[in-house]
Amino acid sequence: MTSPLRYLAILKGKQGEYGALSTLAPEVKRLITPLLEIIPPRPNKRGVTKALTEYIENEAERIADCWGTGDRILADVRYLSAAANPYPLKVLCDRARALGVPLVPVASTDAPRAIVDPARYAYRVHRSGLCLRESPQAVLATSFPADLTRTLRDFDANPSTVDFVLDMGAIRDETGSLMPRFAASAFSRIPYLDQWRSVTLAASSFPVSLAHLGPGFHTMRRAEWALWESVCQATSTMSRAPGYGDYTVVSPGLSEGRWPGSATIRYTCAREVVIERGRGLLKHGTSQYVQLARHLLQHDSYVGASYSWGDEYVAACASGSVTAGNATRWVQVGVNHHLTYVARQVASIDARSRENEQGSA
Repeated sequence: MTSPLRYLAILKGKQGEYGALSTLAPEVKRLITPLLEIIPPRPNKRGVTKALTEYIENEAERIADCWGTGDRILADVRYLSAAANPYPLKVLCDRARALGVPLVPVASTDAPRAIVDPARYAYRVHRSGLCLRESPQAVLATSFPADLTRTLRDFDANPSTVDFVLDMGAIRDETGSLMPRFAASAFSRIPYLDQWRSVTLAASSFPVSLAHLGPGFHTMRRAEWALWESVCQATSTMSRAPGYGDYTVVSPGLSEGRWPGSATIRYTCAREVVIERGRGLLKHGTSQYVQLARHLLQHDSYVGASYSWGDEYVAACASGSVTAGNATRWVQVGVNHHLTYVARQVASIDARSRENEQGSA
């Protein structure tokens, strides 16, 4: 029997996401493996950008603060200038190691040497393992088995020390109907299926912008969850089912919606995300979030203040015991609730599956 499924949460290395991780309940953290995408440094209010090495070391410290030194956390530097000297990934792994964080470098079969070399160094020296994050196009290529063998040989890696992520990326309307068959085909082509430390199907249907939604409540189907269920069903005769991964309630990539945008609550449910939109922040300010919170407390989807830190914040905001916050805090609220909800959702399904296996043994 394989290890229990852990929810793979792909997160950008931003303040809201770091805050969402830091406020998770301990029992929920044990159900999650985060995959952090380290984003490029931004200029401060004076227009000054930190030196890359200093910035990366600070990111490692933020990871230690929000995640701790217990369970592993995956880190991907694909959005940085990977070829900078010294390699950003090496700086990140070394600083995390010094802080006691079991940080796992993310690479792929087609990654540049500027990622492969420091990832191989970290794999051999720090011994926290490796993550291979592959696109379905890469996995379906006729050369993939040879590419994968070469990569594992290059790292001198055993699949049992590697987390394999099949990342479907963004699910758009024009590709949604074709995606289940495409994803199932790619998953069925993954070599060494029984041997990976973990194997996960990840995707996202969350849009880059919510500007098309007016004030009030809206619902968005969690197409990535439906995709995962379809692939599990289509590959049910295989020796291993995929774990579940998503990009929480944030769109993939570095693209962002119109700023400053509108006050928004993003609230994950079983098969959809409830979006409650306010009005433009420039004209109506952040205080409108208090009224949004009061509305959410009356919505059928709200599960109670004790469910997660995010739910507690919404309730406290509605009562006036905390401030309305800002856009960063609202991301923290939505992502924290999402992480808690989906981690428990995946764990519950995995537990039922294991009970059925034992009952039929």
